[in-house]
Amino acid sequence: MKNESMNCDATQKKSTKQDRKLGKKLNKCRHLLLKHENIKPSYHSTKDIFVANGGLLNQIQHHEMVEVFGQYSGLDRVFMVEGKPYSFVSFKTSSFAEKAFKYLQAFELHDKPGPEKVVLYLLYVNDGMCNVIEWFSIG
Repeated sequence: MKNESMNCDATQKKSTKQDRKLGKKLNKCRHLLLKHENIKPSYHSTKDIFVANGGLLNQIQHHEMVEVFGQYSGLDRVFMVEGKPYSFVSFKTSSFAEKAFKYLQAFELHDKPGPEKVVLYLLYVNDGMCNVIEWFSIG
């Protein structure tokens, strides 16, 4: 019984450490979004998602983002911002976006060249932001 308790404690500490790391990464993403695009993230679910590390500057291609996010129903558009390490994804409804957000937060893209893994970090942005950003995007 004591070993089970110790294993549970170790799992909780690991989970807490991962949660703290994710929180730090998301704070950096919020800062990046505000600094570079002057966009404040939304703290409730919307149909538009900011995708940190999912940009052209990280050698991520448009078709890769469509493949990753397209496995969840309702993908509307993917906006790749030229020269930036991030992109924006828009879904037809916020419920479609919620499902993708749930499963792709801190998602690790495999088979990317280079020594570092590419991990996607997601933030909701206000609905309609992708329409503004579209003018500055490709694909």
